[in-house]
Amino acid sequence: MEYKHEAFRFKYDTASLLYLEQHMMNWLGIVLFANGFLYYVMVIAPPIIFSENCEIGINLAAHGIFAAYLLLNIAFEVTVVCLIQR
Repeated sequence: MEYKHEAFRFKYDTASLLYLEQHMMNWLGIVLFANGFLYYVMVIAPPIIFSENCEIGINLAAHGIFAAYLLLNIAFEVTVVCLIQR
């Protein structure tokens, strides 16, 4: 039953929730919105830019760019979660 307590750690801690809303959500909301926008740019732009003939497909550079974005995004999201939990 301890796992259930971990899932709701911030649910009843109003001081932590107020701190998050007042100090972090101002900039974090903008950063998360920009990250969502960047995701759609990364999904749409590289296949269009690096597309080859219909029979060949998409260049490996587009896959590499998207893989690099995914790795950076994973690092970013883990950092944000650790920052919020702290």
